Amino acid sequence: MSSKMIYDIRECNISDYNDAINTYISLITKSNDVLAILQIGSINTLGISDIDFVIVLKNNLENFNHSEYSINILPEKDRYLFMHEPFITPVCFLDSIYIIFPINEINTLYIRDGFEMPLMKKRSDEGEEFFFLNYLLRGYYFRSNFKSLRLFLAVASLTRYTASLLENVTKKNIPKDVKKKIGYIVSVKKNHSKCNENDFNHSKYLFNEINYFFVEFYTEFLLTNYNNSNFTISTQFFPRIIIFLPIKKIYGLKFIVFYPYSIYQRYNDDIFSELFFTINLYNKWIYENNLYDFSIFSIIYKDCRLLLKKLLAKVRIFY
Repeated sequence: MSSKMIYDIRECNISDYNDAINTYISLITKSNDVLAILQIGSINTLGISDIDFVIVLKNNLENFNHSEYSINILPEKDRYLFMHEPFITPVCFLDSIYIIFPINEINTLYIRDGFEMPLMKKRSDEGEEFFFLNYLLRGYYFRSNFKSLRLFLAVASLTRYTASLLENVTKKNIPKDVKKKIGYIVSVKKNHSKCNENDFNHSKYLFNEINYFFVEFYTEFLLTNYNNSNFTISTQFFPRIIIFLPIKKIYGLKFIVFYPYSIYQRYNDDIFSELFFTINLYNKWIYENNLYDFSIFSIIYKDCRLLLKKLLAKVRIFY
């Protein structure tokens, strides 16, 4: 295994996950502010998979104490299974959960008596592209920055979801050889206890190849379909997150283009405005209640900030 990655995967069974989930729920549901607890994603690889929660709170919090919601209230063996803080949303944005969060499945674990779950809005095309860019950013940044084998295998296996989003965005199929590479990484994740150093290093090599392919495939799609005067980069966006793509070569050098989640304003203005208006309001509520550590965007922003720090001296920014 590469010296840059530490084998930090613990042996766990499903009862360990269930115990951690039940312990956390029993602790935070003492607060009247908690209306529901949702689990997103699934636990498919014991020891690597983490527990992802969305906590639904009242719009106007009564006796909220941040420390009571942090995973730091859990024993260390349970914190290992979470990896990061749960996400939080007020009930007024619950029907937009598929718009705000890059998720496909929800499992309701707790509902306070008298509370009813609303009908969920479907994610639009620009929403698919929004979250594809999120995954592209994380994969591209992480391609050479893994120190934890567990984190690597967890992130690398998400290329399945990134590929699916890319196909939805471009309306084109990913080549079979790329899907085969993704399948290899997923297999190594599933059978990690039987794998060796060569398997992990080869997975990392394939992960880099897959992410470079995603960038080139998406770039070709943009240049083929939107290479005209409307191919404009907007500087107005919220939150302050930018995404990058190698887009063209100038004098033989490939420059990095930074652009916000405006996604070139290619979509219907009404739909586009609704998407980002919703995200804007959600973030406004998060900031006003000092809940940034419990926001999905805190993870994205952290990755982007580290990326910028690493690349800033090497890039030009086009507006």
